[in-house]
Amino acid sequence: MRYAIRMASLRASEALVGFGFTNLESEIYAFLLQEHPATGYRVAQVIGKPAANVYKALEALERKAAVIAEGASAKEYRPVAPDRLFSRLEKEFLGNKSAAVKSLANLGKVDATGKLFTLSGREQAISQARSILASAKDTAIFVGSEDFVSELKNDLKKAWVMSSVAIPAEHLIGVPEEMFDVPTMQVVVDRKSAVFAAGEGAGFQGFWFENHPLGASMHQAVVCQIGLYQVDRAIEADAGRKQVARIIENLP
Repeated sequence: MRYAIRMASLRASEALVGFGFTNLESEIYAFLLQEHPATGYRVAQVIGKPAANVYKALEALERKAAVIAEGASAKEYRPVAPDRLFSRLEKEFLGNKSAAVKSLANLGKVDATGKLFTLSGREQAISQARSILASAKDTAIFVGSEDFVSELKNDLKKAWVMSSVAIPAEHLIGVPEEMFDVPTMQVVVDRKSAVFAAGEGAGFQGFWFENHPLGASMHQAVVCQIGLYQVDRAIEADAGRKQVARIIENLP
């Protein structure tokens, strides 16, 4: 229990790092949520960091509107509530994103149409899968092992998913994890874009493409894989011809 509490506290103290805050700023903010108001000296004393560094970090947090300073001489600091802070950060991010997209779009367009690209590893495969899943307008199909599903489960809510993991999805076809000899992922979107990845470490192989003629063929192959599995299970359960026909008709 103590270890779990300590780990939760550690994660909380790093919560702002991914939003442009330094490790020290994030740690100070987390501390102030637990004890406020507090002077800079008190903060430095408790977290065990040099007072000069803590005061500089507090000034930065004040500029970023993450803390509020009270008093004139011996300042005491209070944190801005997390929901208010993250709401503001979100609005700033969306505004900056919109401005950046417009600015960079004027420099030229990136066209990956009709090209097939090799993937260098698992992280790149997940990133590309997330990207093409977000672009889906018609159909999104995912066939993959547990480790890939765990990374992409929030991106698969509107997809056909064939996996051993029960996740929220448009259509979920449950299969045993033993079906995948190695970590595997197949993603096909709108019959034109796809990501394939298999293996790990030195044995990893993968590719991706957008708006490629292979998209229709890969879509058909993945749908056949899903359909054959469902039909096999239906036949094992003594399903009638109409039930089997219905499975085939409902495939994406």
